[in-house]
Amino acid sequence: MQGLGWRESRRQPIITNDRRYTEFKKGPVTVSVNIFSHDVGSRIILGYKHEKPEPVVPPLAPVDSPLAKRNNNGTPVDAKDELPAKVPVDATRNTGSATVMLGATKYEFKHVAAYRTKSDGDGKTVLLFSQRPIPLQQLQDLITKSDDVSMSDVFKSMAPEHMTISYGESVSFHLNVGGTAISVGIRSPDDTLKVEGDRIRGEMRMPKPQEVFDESVQLSARIDAAIITRNTMLSTTSK
Repeated sequence: MQGLGWRESRRQPIITNDRRYTEFKKGPVTVSVNIFSHDVGSRIILGYKHEKPEPVVPPLAPVDSPLAKRNNNGTPVDAKDELPAKVPVDATRNTGSATVMLGATKYEFKHVAAYRTKSDGDGKTVLLFSQRPIPLQQLQDLITKSDDVSMSDVFKSMAPEHMTISYGESVSFHLNVGGTAISVGIRSPDDTLKVEGDRIRGEMRMPKPQEVFDESVQLSARIDAAIITRNTMLSTTSK
């Protein structure tokens, strides 16, 4: 699919012992691929969706209303002209790293970022650990414009080896290394992570290795990073 110009749009594919599920997107078309074991052997279901959004015309404030906001020339302000105030956040002070043991192979990630997309809401923060520097402005622009993001869009090319940790009421991680993608929940993690204002700080580790696809996986991570959201703008200087 990627060789034909499609990008993998699902940030965390479902990968278990008896199922593989992910989604690809090209323009307005989304194709889902669902492969799973079945009592007749195995099954593959392909889903096709073509997005044709109808134009949304926001209502104008009544001209005669004393509460209607107006431009300098006295005309009412269209609702689409009102943008939420942007909160500056300082990502120049981002620090942290992560280490993952997959079987006998060790992977280290020394570049970090934290973000929330519209689909994440306020209850989940995604921690991104990468082997290459993260283009933070590109990440900010994508989060502002889209409900979700994919790493191929963030890096504008083949994504480097990376890991994301989805941190909220439940905790899971997605690992993409050496052509292998793994997504799994973390059972009872040891963590000191705290959201303090516009930053998330602390450490997390698996208390013991977990078995995934007959491989042993264990990770540890620490981070101090600004949380990028739809309502933030990156500060160019450190506070």
